[in-house]
Parts: sequence; C-alpha cells; structure tokens
Amino acid sequence: MIIWALFLSGLYLVLKDLIPWLKGQRNGETRTRAYNSKTVLRSEEPERFSALQRNRTEGMVVGLMVIGVGFAWFLFGIFSLILLVPIGMIMAFTRQRARKRAKAVADQFS
Repeated sequence: MIIWALFLSGLYLVLKDLIPWLKGQRNGETRTRAYNSKTVLRSEEPERFSALQRNRTEGMVVGLMVIGVGFAWFLFGIFSLILLVPIGMIMAFTRQRARKRAKAVADQFS
C-alpha cells in the first residue's frame, strides 16, 4: 500500500512541474508559481524564462526521488520474499537434524 502511495505521490510531484515545463518549451511562455502568477515570455525576458524553466526542472527531482524510494522499497520487499524460501528450507533441515540427534541420544540412554 505504501509503495503505491509513493509511486502516485512521486508521479504527482513530477507531473506538477513537467506539464508546465513542456508547455513553456512548446509555447515560449511560462507562468510564475506565485499566488498572483505572471506570464513570462521567452522573447521578452530570456534570462528569467530560463531561470523559471530550470526551477521547474529542479522541482521534478523531488518527485523522481520519491519514485526511486518506492522502487527500492518494492525491490527490497521482493528480495525478502525470495529469501523466505531458502531460509525456510534451512530451518526445516535444521529441525529434522535436531530431531534425529535427539532421538539418537534418547535411544542411547533407553
């Protein structure tokens, strides 16, 4: 459940900045993130436009890191499930061996 939440929240954080970034690259205009947002045109203010686009790109990094944590958590879960089989086999073999040894000791004293 947590893995799905991490994937979805990371996807939201990425798309929140990716869609305006793509729109800005295509149209040549982007909007600031403020409450009273202003439109910045690439042709009129190229430095400010590139800075806003760079900020949107850097904003996507947090979402990608959240997705990475979700993916790592998923791999850890799969790896732990895969390890359950050999650990269970080792435990079963150890238990059988202990029973045989206990029976041999009990037979020796009876």
